[in-house]
Amino acid sequence: MTSQETLTYRELFKYMDGFLISKALFTASELGVFDLLQEMNAPLSANEISQKLNTSRHGIQRLLNIFESMQLLMSEKKSDTVYYHMNQTARKFLTKNSKETLVPWMKFYSHVVYACAHYSVPAVREGKPMTEKIFGDLNSEYFDAMYSSTEQTTIYLEFLNCAWNIFGDDVVTAFDLSSFKNICDIGGGSGALATKIISVYPESRITIFDLPKMIQGAKQCNLHVKDPRIYFQEGDFFQDPIPSADLYILARVIHVLPKEKCTELLRKVYEACNPGGAVLLVECILKESIDALLVNLLNFIMFLISKGGEHTEEEMTILLENAGFQDVEIKITGTYFDVMIGRKAFK
Repeated sequence: MTSQETLTYRELFKYMDGFLISKALFTASELGVFDLLQEMNAPLSANEISQKLNTSRHGIQRLLNIFESMQLLMSEKKSDTVYYHMNQTARKFLTKNSKETLVPWMKFYSHVVYACAHYSVPAVREGKPMTEKIFGDLNSEYFDAMYSSTEQTTIYLEFLNCAWNIFGDDVVTAFDLSSFKNICDIGGGSGALATKIISVYPESRITIFDLPKMIQGAKQCNLHVKDPRIYFQEGDFFQDPIPSADLYILARVIHVLPKEKCTELLRKVYEACNPGGAVLLVECILKESIDALLVNLLNFIMFLISKGGEHTEEEMTILLENAGFQDVEIKITGTYFDVMIGRKAFK
């Protein structure tokens, strides 16, 4: 075997084993391995961890070995006993009380994405999402699936809150939005992104316009924001009038909708938009480059769980222009989400 072939098969095995890494992270997160190390604030042995978490010692030991290999944990040996402690990356992203925790994101992937991925073969064969396999025939549509139970609603809302907590600042500062005082966040859920907007543009007033089950679910789970500058209005994007505003935000809404619904919604937004206003879209732009793997994986995830998908810059521009918006600008942030703005001319 040549050195090039060796490199190739190693890379392929790395990809093939990737799901095991995900599963190890999901398992440790659910069991609370990193939270325990954070809480104790001291190195612990495998035996101590297994006792406190009520697990098998050898199972925990194998998890710890994985995370040490990933350099998320470090070990030290004292009197023939190995003790483990976290590095800063694990402390910052893998403990639930950290401001930048990824724990809700991992829970969503574990309970929704990973479960749907089990049906990848029938999804590709049939060309349709697999949400009904997980959530039942009555919840085959994306939003019905996400709010199919109190537990699922909590998982979904906490995932969104996690995303905007980490990437919200990049989103709301991609363009200068200071001239827009009356803002409508369509599909804004619990208001997590709205709080980021208010923190940067404190003179703004924001209406969260979302499905009744979303807003009611957020309140029932006590996940909705409480700020007098943020108002919640229940409604259906397609059936009910959209509140008038200077700026509309659609963050990760377009990518769950089929193309014809994207066009319908954006045209409706354009009609409701005040002259001189704009629409801000937050999505993951499909790219033609060597670093396109992440967004292509996201595109496949959307295929598994919705009737939508990610779009290219050209496709997003066409969607906005066909709705009536002009002077479209796109910012590739270099982080997880990209941001687009389209403007409505003064009449």
